[in-house]
Amino acid sequence: MRKLFFLVTLLAVAFWTCTTKSKTDASSDTFFIDLEITDSLRWEDLFQGVEVIPLEFTDKSMLTGVDEILIQDGYYLIFDQKAQVLYKFDHEGKYLSKLDKSGEGSDEYQLIYDVSINPYSGNIELLSGYGSFFIYDKNFQWVETIDFPEMISASKFDYFSEDVIILYSQFDREYTLRLYSRSEEKHLNKMNQPTKSVFENNNSVTISMLNNPLINTPDGLFFCIPFYNSVYRIGLDGLEFDYQWDFGKYVVDEGGIKKDDPEEKIMEQGRKIIESFSSLLNLYENEKFILVQYYLKGKLGTILYHKESQKYKILYDYVPDYSLVLLSDGIVGPTNSMRLQTIDKLLKNSNSGFAIEDKVNGAEESNPFLLKYTFANDYN
Repeated sequence: MRKLFFLVTLLAVAFWTCTTKSKTDASSDTFFIDLEITDSLRWEDLFQGVEVIPLEFTDKSMLTGVDEILIQDGYYLIFDQKAQVLYKFDHEGKYLSKLDKSGEGSDEYQLIYDVSINPYSGNIELLSGYGSFFIYDKNFQWVETIDFPEMISASKFDYFSEDVIILYSQFDREYTLRLYSRSEEKHLNKMNQPTKSVFENNNSVTISMLNNPLINTPDGLFFCIPFYNSVYRIGLDGLEFDYQWDFGKYVVDEGGIKKDDPEEKIMEQGRKIIESFSSLLNLYENEKFILVQYYLKGKLGTILYHKESQKYKILYDYVPDYSLVLLSDGIVGPTNSMRLQTIDKLLKNSNSGFAIEDKVNGAEESNPFLLKYTFANDYN
């Protein structure tokens, strides 16, 4: 299945002209973001092109969803959490192979919540919600399994160093974060996040959470606190506050509720928050950019902060709200037949004659698509 590529004519408008730097000075620990400057911003102001990559649909590659996208050696690795399968596609979306070993055997895995590529070994590593770690090589051959001690639940993980893994648990009441040493086969430190919103403290209600609070950046590993939108540096000795996102009047007002208040009261306040501003949804960072996503009055907002100039742009809609990959020159994210209106708007703005509906109309089933956005030339 061939990839479909189209370019959009660039507007004669400088990308960063309508904003100023978001930190007050080099030593500031606050990002001040004005969410009311974006009325006229269109997606063409931010991107010069979008590559549509249909993921091949075969009897061996029937995806139920795209929960995580990994890129290795020019291939796309797509994790389908519901199916508990990791699929491999080439750069045009052609299906190649899959890691499908859910079970209880010595080389099999159970209840995978998170998947990543080890930047040091190139191995593919899978985190089980039960607190185990399953490691496979690039060819999906089993290497080893690690059982983390004293850990009954796990949600996300990342790499603190070649030896040390950071483990995040959303449901562990004792510790939120653990630093585990492969060589010493033990936890080096166990930590809790400094502050929690009442919505997190309530056992039965979760209004809004970051998709992944662990942020791996060129400057180190960080942990983001939802609702308060504060970011902490992760060290072997613990967490140290680094900076906070300040959205002015669009902040979370818990309305005086307490963690032991009735669920109905918490949910009602949660609905009021969602109508105004909830909390950060995604946070990514690389050498050039910080990409932040949030919901405001029911609309998805995407902030692209340019680190060198310390300026930013905000775009509503168009950009996927989950499973994003931030590249040096753009982003990759999923869409599917239920969100064809997104692609349709992009195609209309590009003056392209291609109709994405032709790929799904008349077909009983189809896989999601990947969208590879390229930032405008001025910013690559």
